[in-house]
Amino acid sequence: INNTQEPFGTIPFSDIKKSDFVPALDDAIHEANEEIETIVKNVDEPTFGNTILSLELSGSKLSKVASAYFHLFSSESDQSFQDLAQIISPKLAKYSSSVVLNEDLFKKIKKVYDNRHLIKDTEDMRLLELTYLEFVRNGANLNKNKKNLLRKLDEELSTLSPKFSNNTLNATNAFELVLDRDDLDGLPETVKESAKMAAKENGKDDKWLITGQFPSYSPFLKFSDRRDLR
Repeated sequence: INNTQEPFGTIPFSDIKKSDFVPALDDAIHEANEEIETIVKNVDEPTFGNTILSLELSGSKLSKVASAYFHLFSSESDQSFQDLAQIISPKLAKYSSSVVLNEDLFKKIKKVYDNRHLIKDTEDMRLLELTYLEFVRNGANLNKNKKNLLRKLDEELSTLSPKFSNNTLNATNAFELVLDRDDLDGLPETVKESAKMAAKENGKDDKWLITGQFPSYSPFLKFSDRRDLR
């Protein structure tokens, strides 16, 4: 996903096809793995620059691809697009586990952390501490058997989480509160007009419609005098 031509480096969502995501993700993961491998195979003494900073800067393409997908996943995606999460999420979980449970990588991080008294810059120190804690809290100090168990649990969660998000989004999209004229007390004219337009779009010409989308239900909750409907 190349966004170099977009204003302010924004993602060109209109140019992205659903079929682009998995190939783009695979390519980005491959690149990110190579960046991690470069850090691990560096024969120089581990330092903040060649370990912590290099790790922080790695995976930029992967972050961009994942961000583009999940922004659409949680907003305008249809069911077939949402189903991609069952492919994409496990791939991301597997990559994440491969990084935080990488023993050779963690040894380098720990060595820099153990020598943190050499770091004078407060921002560098903060990044080092956050990086070290992220690895520890995600299982870097576990034994081999527990790491394998953690990988399995992470993989399972990677499929359950998007399923839950899917169900939530579908429920939000399906929600409808159909109003009669007597149900409009307290609503400003702009809210009534929007509700009337939504109703017409759904074949309910003589009604007003509040949906589960924030621009629809939020002003209704704020202004409606009908506490029973709120």
